[in-house]
Amino acid sequence: SYKIQLDNCQETIAQLRKTIDVMEKRLDQLPLSLGKLRQKMSSDGEENQE
Repeated sequence: SYKIQLDNCQETIAQLRKTIDVMEKRLDQLPLSLGKLRQKMSSDGEENQE
């Protein structure tokens, strides 16, 4: 019984680590995405003013 619980815990931890890994990669890419978004918004704004 304890062994099963331990295995489940370790599996959960492994999944959480993967999730954190993915999130960290997304966070690393976030400044780049925001930069592109800002460029797009500012260029859209300029087009609207013309």
